[in-house]
Amino acid sequence: MKMFLFSLLCILLGAPYTLAQTREERVHTLLREIGIRPLERSVESLNFDIPDLNGARTVLKNYRGSFVFLNFWATWCPPCREEMPAMEQLQHELEDTIFQILAVSVQEDPRTVQRFIDEIGTTFPVLLDRSGQVSRSYGVRGLPTSYFIAPDGTVAGLLVGILEWDHPEIVTRFHELMELY
Repeated sequence: MKMFLFSLLCILLGAPYTLAQTREERVHTLLREIGIRPLERSVESLNFDIPDLNGARTVLKNYRGSFVFLNFWATWCPPCREEMPAMEQLQHELEDTIFQILAVSVQEDPRTVQRFIDEIGTTFPVLLDRSGQVSRSYGVRGLPTSYFIAPDGTVAGLLVGILEWDHPEIVTRFHELMELY
């Protein structure tokens, strides 16, 4: 009740007021505003070492210090195909930040994946989980599924399904999120 009265008084007097949030609380708020479910307790991301489309090995822990958008997808999945161009635009919008998309193709032939990537022209790394082991270890049950990994390597949030990643409000929230790191 006291906080409500204080807030009301500040509004009536035109004084600025904010309830101070910790960085973690602000991250959770921004993730919710984007449409991503934040994890309420800290969970370490599971490391993996899988090839990209060129055969180079990609190790998740090498991305420590970056905010990683880890997306599990497949070419046969219409929503996955739909969101890829918007993800590319989001990566472009955030190119001067610590933001990085890693798209993990689940149990697909590399040629099929390469044809699709050539068609849409993504520039972010596309990784191949040929056995499905990485997606199983992350508990992926449906595609697309995206995990959001903080620079310290903990999983900050999760989304099953798609969003309009290049929507101006979402881009703005991601910029605000990157400023917290």
